[in-house]
Order: sequence, then structure tokens, then C-alpha cells
Amino acid sequence: MDNWTIFGGIYIALGCVQDIDQVQIGADQAGRKKKRGAPLNAREDAMDGSLEGNTLHVGPVDAGIRIDTGISGHSATVLISVAGSAAEAASIVTRAKASGIEDLEERAKALWDPMVRQIFIPAAASRIERKLACRSLLNLLIGRDQDSGAFVASPSRQPHYCYDWPRDGAFYDMALDLAGLSTLVDDHLAFYGRTQRRAPVAFSPTWLSSFRFPFFIPRGHWFSNMNTDGSPGFFRLIPIEIDETSLVVWDIWRHSRYVPASQKDSYRAAYQETVELAVDAIMRFVDLKKGWTKKIMEDDDHIPKATLHGASAVLTALASASDLGRQWGINGEKVSEWQRAAEVLRHGILGRVEDSEVLVAAGWRGIQWSLFPAPLFEDYSHPAAKTILRRLSKVMEETISRKNSAFAYLGEQLFIFSVSTQGMPQYEDLKIRILEFLTVTAPVEGGDCYGEVGLWREIGEQSEFIIQNRTSIPHLWTGITVYLAIVAMYRPELIVSLRPPIPA
Repeated sequence: MDNWTIFGGIYIALGCVQDIDQVQIGADQAGRKKKRGAPLNAREDAMDGSLEGNTLHVGPVDAGIRIDTGISGHSATVLISVAGSAAEAASIVTRAKASGIEDLEERAKALWDPMVRQIFIPAAASRIERKLACRSLLNLLIGRDQDSGAFVASPSRQPHYCYDWPRDGAFYDMALDLAGLSTLVDDHLAFYGRTQRRAPVAFSPTWLSSFRFPFFIPRGHWFSNMNTDGSPGFFRLIPIEIDETSLVVWDIWRHSRYVPASQKDSYRAAYQETVELAVDAIMRFVDLKKGWTKKIMEDDDHIPKATLHGASAVLTALASASDLGRQWGINGEKVSEWQRAAEVLRHGILGRVEDSEVLVAAGWRGIQWSLFPAPLFEDYSHPAAKTILRRLSKVMEETISRKNSAFAYLGEQLFIFSVSTQGMPQYEDLKIRILEFLTVTAPVEGGDCYGEVGLWREIGEQSEFIIQNRTSIPHLWTGITVYLAIVAMYRPELIVSLRPPIPA
């Protein structure tokens, strides 16, 4: 088994505390034509309630085990290990099984309890809200690469979300700072500092789909998603995602508020060039004549767009950079250009957001991002803000009342809605019901985790409905936005203060 390490990669081993009755190491077709003589994959093999017992297959594997739960007390405890070699992965499982489940639980508590005691959760949160908040943050820590400081989207592989998206990462960092885990943000931002693109020119055939020249300037941007070693992930063909570049700038500004006074100078030295390169890159896509953004990829897009999603993110970056520029003594002429662009863009957005067509085509997160983190409204009693809040409240109400068969990003919607509706009693009942839905109805039962998408499913003969979580469980972004929703419900002022200054 030691010789298997020559193939490199990561090895995963599974074992069980209870005795295993049957096993099947089958071939994973994954859409491929089945090869002659290949062992039956475990999913098909299990259809008749029994497994054939094949114990070896070289190639993609779909394996399964069978345990008689009647003998084992109607439960099974599965042990999973991850290591750099097959031998070590198997050894970890063997040692864990020998230790016994009680010893494993005690060791896990000793490891995690000190971290749990550090986590900030509003005192007014209920027991179940505290439990969900803790689980979401601890899941995030499981998804952290300790060597690089990066965070994967999910530590699962259905699908494989082993990438760091800067768009998600900015909100991870906000949650970690609020939770009192700022040193992890230091490491995460250092990862973004190392992975910012510096090449003056690159080629992407994606531009051709919109009849544009395929060469572009990547300098100052990031890859859409990245492996934890900093190499580009599976979206490398998307040349630029303007929201991701913009939110990293906001992340650097926002985290600066948590940096101790004694480290302010070193923080500026570490990230001033990062900010300048990013904002110079962003400025190429600001249309000062129209007070809007030029068409560019915004969120997993292959075709350039110019929606409220991108405009809100760019406004957030320009306002953040202008404030940092004044604090850090960045070239005054450059900072004035950033400030002027922020003012023009804000004025342009305000002139459009009451247009129903703009709101209908707002992009993935344009509706909520225009409320936060974008510094668009001085006061949420602004007529346009009220229009957006009514629209957002309608979307959330339809979600929890099953008018839509599927939903996603409800935690993000609620936390932003909560910070935007302080002093608006007409929305209190809705916020309470949505938070209850997110903490009681939506999580995977017994696991306190979420998928990226939730589907309503009817069960039994009494027309009962459950949420079926889909797409990478635990989906770390979903869990973290639920934590942010809990903070926003009870301490909204903590999040409001993390919006950059209104450009005036």
C-alpha cells in the first residue's frame, strides 16, 4: 500500500465502528460507457439488498458497504480519514477504531471547545440559534486549508467544491471578524495578496462568445475560483469577475477596522499595492458618462453583463478604496479619481433603481447588495430603498410559504434585510419567521448543515413537507450567511458599521 503514494494526490479511507457484513468496490461510470468485466458499481449492486463482495478495482470507484443495523442497535458509525497516502489514511481509521468512539468524542471536544468559547454569538439568540451559529462557523474551519489560509466552498465532493471563491471569501472574513476569529482573516487575506494576478495580458476564448477581442488585461484581478495552493480552479476560462475583484477591496477595507493600532502600518504596507492594482483594474469598467458599469462578467457568467449586481459591488470597492486611500496617504490625484468615480456611479445607480426593469434584471445579488455592502442609501427610508425592501420581503415570503419549489441564498437575503430594516416594525414578524425557518426547518436534521439549494419535498400521506438540501453539504456559504443573519437580527449595528462611507 505504501507504494501507492507514487501517484500523489489525496487519499480518503472509510471504516466503521460496527462490523461490516458486505462490501462492493465497484467501477464508477460517472456517465462513461461501462467497460467489459468492470465490477458493478455499489449503487446498482445495492438495489437487491445485497452486495457482490468485489474487493479491488483500479480506476474511478463507486464503493459501498452493508451493515446489519438490527444487530448493531439500529445505527452505524462511519469513520472517515484523509491523508497524503493510502497507508496513512487506512492507518488513521484503524487507530481510531481501536481507540473507541468515546475516546474520539473526548478528543474532538478537547480540540473544538476552546474555539467554541471564542465565538461571539449575540446574547439574545435562542439555544437553537446558538447551535446553528456554532455549527456554521465550525464547518467553515473544517473547510480551511491550514497551510495557505484559503477556504473551500465545501469539504464535500457532490459536486467537488474544493475551491476558494473571493466573492464568498469576503463574507467568510466578515463573519470571522464578527465571531472574534480575526487571525484567520489575516491568513485568508494573505492568500488573496499572493494570488492577485500580475500578468499584463492574457487570452480567453470566452470573450469570443460576445464578439469581443479575446485578449484582456488580468493585472489586478483574481481567478474566478482557486485551488488552495493558489492555482486557478475550474472556472479559469472566465477572464474576470468584477464582483470578486471589488469585494476583495471591500474585504481589505473592512478588516482594517479589526487590525490593532500597533499593526496598522504593517497592514498598509502589505495591502496598499493590492488595493491600487485592484482598483486600477476596476476603473477600466466604470462608465463615467452613463454612471454605470461597462459590460463584464459578474458572477459565474460567460457573457458580459452590466447589472445592479456588478454596479453595487464596484461602488462598494470604490468607496472602500477612497477611504483607505485617504487613511494610507495614497497618491491624492489617484484617490480623487476613485472618489469621483464612486460619486458618479452612486448617482447613476440612484437614478436607475426605481426602474422596475433594472430591478427585474438586477443580477444574482443586485437587489440585496444595493442595500449592503454598497454605500448607496444614506437612509433606508429613501423611496428607492423602500421599493427594494418591499421587493426583497416579497421574495422571502414566497420562499417560506412554498410558492417557489426551490430556493437559495435566503440567509444572505435575511441578514441584509435585517440590517436595512431597523426601526421598521412592519417587517419584524417576517424576519422572525424567516429566521425560524432557517434554523428549524431548513437545516439537515441531526447535522445542522445546509446545501447550497433547498427543495420542497412532500412526504407521506399527510401532505407534510420537508426541505431537501442539495449541492455540497455542508455548503459553507449558506451556513455562514445564517450566522450573519443571527448577528443581524440581534446586533444589526455591528454589521451596518462594516459598510464603507457614502461617497459624497
